[in-house]
Amino acid sequence: KEVAKLTASLKEEFEMKLRPWRLKDSEEFSATSEFAATISEQGNVRVMQNEQQVEGATMKIVASPVVGCGAYFLLVHQWIFMIAAAGGAYCHAKKWSTRNEVELYDVSVVQGMGEDVKKFSIQRWKDLQAMQVAVNRFNPNEAMDALTKASQQAGVMAAAAASSAGVNFQTQSNGAAASSNGVHKA
Repeated sequence: KEVAKLTASLKEEFEMKLRPWRLKDSEEFSATSEFAATISEQGNVRVMQNEQQVEGATMKIVASPVVGCGAYFLLVHQWIFMIAAAGGAYCHAKKWSTRNEVELYDVSVVQGMGEDVKKFSIQRWKDLQAMQVAVNRFNPNEAMDALTKASQQAGVMAAAAASSAGVNFQTQSNGAAASSNGVHKA
């Protein structure tokens, strides 16, 4: 609905900018129609991207207590946080030094890390905005459905990975994977 309003507004503005060119009516109509189609197509693509961001934000809202507890733990245990941060920085620098085939202290490594930090920050800002929209739309039943769907997808992916690795899981007819004494059957 907002895309339609924006498209109409931009179409009117485009028509006003075409008038000084004194095109034939058919040429003006053709140019205006093509412009409107392009704008509405781009608007619809952007709306779909925004909806995907909001759907992903719903899962992040559901997972936020776990993330918050982990962040609290790291803030309370600063030594663990510093070790983890140093390890992460080293791994990140190693990635860029390997990619550019230079030493860890090269300028291109620092520039690459800076670009990654910038991209990470922009994505977190988008996540924050999407989470604000998702909180306004939040429905616990839909969140449970999304969580169930995500867990089913994870189960399917784990089963596919296990089967490609040659692991064979056998289940009993009652659906349990273990016998009554707690020992797994092979």
